[in-house]
Amino acid sequence: DDSDGGTGIKKEKKKKGRSRHSSMAGSTTTATVALAKEKKVTRTRPQRSSSLYVPGTSATTSSSTGTTPAVQEKKEVTRRAPGRSSSLYVPASEETDKNTATPAPVRPSRRSSTTGRKARSKSSARRSSAFKMMKDCETKEEFQKVKMAGFLRDLHQLAKEDTKAKVRDTITKESSSGGGSNKDKSKNDGYTLSLTQKELDGMTPTIAWEKLTALHQRGERFDCDSLVRLTQAAVTCLGEEETMIDICQDLPNLKTLTVVGDIHGSLTCLLSVLDLVKARNLPKELEHRAIVFDGDFVDRGEHSLEVLATMLLLKLAHPKNVYLLRGNHEDTMTASTYGFLQEIQDKYGYDLGDEIWWEFGALFAAFPICAKSSKAVVMHGGIPTADFTLQKLKDVSPATRRTIKTIADPLDDDEILLQGVLWSDPCDEMGIQ
Repeated sequence: DDSDGGTGIKKEKKKKGRSRHSSMAGSTTTATVALAKEKKVTRTRPQRSSSLYVPGTSATTSSSTGTTPAVQEKKEVTRRAPGRSSSLYVPASEETDKNTATPAPVRPSRRSSTTGRKARSKSSARRSSAFKMMKDCETKEEFQKVKMAGFLRDLHQLAKEDTKAKVRDTITKESSSGGGSNKDKSKNDGYTLSLTQKELDGMTPTIAWEKLTALHQRGERFDCDSLVRLTQAAVTCLGEEETMIDICQDLPNLKTLTVVGDIHGSLTCLLSVLDLVKARNLPKELEHRAIVFDGDFVDRGEHSLEVLATMLLLKLAHPKNVYLLRGNHEDTMTASTYGFLQEIQDKYGYDLGDEIWWEFGALFAAFPICAKSSKAVVMHGGIPTADFTLQKLKDVSPATRRTIKTIADPLDDDEILLQGVLWSDPCDEMGIQ
């Protein structure tokens, strides 16, 4: 049979192969083992790392030192990381003396001054971005506080009169037990500074500074009736001025225009400013000099009442030399959030405080918005839109302006315009953001 013959032949060949190998093994066993040991090469398992191993050539030691197996030489190429120099490291064999090993060449670093400048530029941009983010958050937080205050005030107005009286009585009793700081007082109880209507009608710098000396140095306080009369006289004076005042029309020979920024209830700051501009020595009519107080008279500080009373007295004493412009804190909603309303209630109680607060709301609306000379335009905030013109402010009549007690939540174009002028802030980028 062919298949059996083929199978038999194959088996026979395999047997013959095994017998041939076994016949040779008997005579050359010692030599084969020695040769196998001599050619044996140790193998190293690759390590778990990012390095690339390139196996080298095995080597043996000199015959004078004996025949020992050599360790397989391996070459390590380190991968280059960003910002670091790439180097080639070739370790010597285990039998090589470390003192005589040739150091591997190291390439110089490629970092340059350009990289340093880029890093500093990125760091500066990151700080600028963080500052802008914090500024935007602060502005957003102010609007949220103002809107919350308006919401609470609306709820307060919706409450019934008897409920409001009960709440006020409860607060008064609690304040009395805790020291009585908010206890309602009679209109003239404890207030030693008065201002008559006759003095207001014939106001002069002498009368004004007499009242200011008592207010600043002796710490006296206007009684409620006098403070109301002062506020109403200022509303009449300010309400007659245009929304955008042209100072050169009042003072054709104007040479010096002094602009004073935010005071924010700091009486110490205001007194320092008055000393700098020598306000005490101003005569009744001064043709070549004017002072503009550019808004934010109240809130945050502890003496907003004293600061506002001082400015109103100066305005009545120098109507053509002292100008008072509205800021974003001369607003019933904003000032009720940032401390001015609380200051009034602390100093005059809740009943008298409500009466005074109503008069100050009319005062806020009476303040002009902008003033200009032949070389400058003064406003509290800035340019609100790219198409803004001074004529738009001029078109807002004093009668319309006096109805706008708050601009925190504008309802028409005039209120939107005033909000933009009073709330706009400078920014680092060019253009209108």
